[in-house]
Amino acid sequence: MTLLGQSVRIQVTPTEYEWNYGDGTIYGPAVWPGNPLPEELIGEVTETSHVYERPGDYYVSVAIYFSGEYSINGGPMIPIDGRALTFPLAQTISVAVRVA
Repeated sequence: MTLLGQSVRIQVTPTEYEWNYGDGTIYGPAVWPGNPLPEELIGEVTETSHVYERPGDYYVSVAIYFSGEYSINGGPMIPIDGRALTFPLAQTISVAVRVA
């Protein structure tokens, strides 16, 4: 973009993820976002797996932290102090009693 007549490039990178399972349990911060589980592995325990103690509706969310850097007029990338935090929309999940 152009800002005050100067060409400015801003690059942001997600650096940490923190999951809130909606029941008071938080996992993280972790440096990787996780990934979809292949269908044949559904039911396997992963780093982000969570067991709910009671059935009900829970609002699950993730906080994502970003670090950034900028460049002016094609110069070297310079780190931006601090980090930004964003909260994508929470998802509601319904937990039922497991029948063996």
